[in-house]
Amino acid sequence: MKSISDRLKVEEILNINQKLARHDVPYTGSEDYPVRREKVERLVKNVPAQSPISVAAYYLKNLTLLQPFPDANHRTGLIAARMYLERKGYRFDFTEDEAEQLRDQMLNLQFKLYGTYEELSEVVTTEPDNEIFRLCRDCIKKHAMRARPKTRPK
Repeated sequence: MKSISDRLKVEEILNINQKLARHDVPYTGSEDYPVRREKVERLVKNVPAQSPISVAAYYLKNLTLLQPFPDANHRTGLIAARMYLERKGYRFDFTEDEAEQLRDQMLNLQFKLYGTYEELSEVVTTEPDNEIFRLCRDCIKKHAMRARPKTRPK
């Protein structure tokens, strides 16, 4: 069973985005588009008790769909997935081109499934697995590798 300590914390996700966000968009958002902390809180609360690959896919899918930040939601999802996988003993590497291709595929599926490119409600954090989740999971499976344990010199 997955323990609560396995989850990324709200502050960790906020910090990831703060480091990634463009400098011309204030981190605290604006009156037009503030940081939606409650969406990140709901995301963290609803992390499923699943395999590390599936949990990483959950972070990637939902940070992208929820769009809780003024900028860098997809990149925040990728780095959150990486951080979680590293805690679980995996490496998760991808190129900038692969990240852009995944983002484009996710946007196309988002429009197909939800009819919009706009942010979605927290309901997506508890919906059954769908094509976007499977796309994220397959990408992570392709790029995640179990880290080799460090061996001591003899």
